[in-house]
Amino acid sequence: STNKLEIIKSNYFSILVNLINLYLNHNQVRIIEEFSFFNLKKLTRIELENNQINNLNNFTLNEANNLKDLFFSKNTIQKITRDTFEKFNKLESIYLNENQIIFIEEYSFRNLISLKNLVLYQNHIEILNQNIFHEAINLIYLNVNKNKVKKIENQLFCNLTKLRTLDLSENEINTIEE
Repeated sequence: STNKLEIIKSNYFSILVNLINLYLNHNQVRIIEEFSFFNLKKLTRIELENNQINNLNNFTLNEANNLKDLFFSKNTIQKITRDTFEKFNKLESIYLNENQIIFIEEYSFRNLISLKNLVLYQNHIEILNQNIFHEAINLIYLNVNKNKVKKIENQLFCNLTKLRTLDLSENEINTIEE
């Protein structure tokens, strides 16, 4: 990578029907147009680390049904909504560390029944609402280190029975509700 790419245009990669891994790290990507990854049915991994992406709401992977790993570390993403990952039900790993995430909407990780690794460290997250991880039932690794979380709500982790590693260190937690 390490180019000066700023916009990923629609259908730009659509001819690469056998593409499995796509690395666009260390660019200046700000915009990912709709249908940018159209027709990439074999794509399993996208890395867009160290770019200038601040919004994932328009991020769509039409027909990229086999996507397993998303790397968006070191961007300027500020929020995650319930629609952000809605159509990516085969995702196993999401890396959103070192962004500027302040807010994660409830049910943001719904339909992600294959999700095993979620990395959110070094953001600005203050609140982890009760239903954020509600359907992420196969989560094994969750890192929320170096955020600004002040309290852990009751039942936040109740469906995460497979969780093996939970990192909440270097936050501002003063309350764990019963």
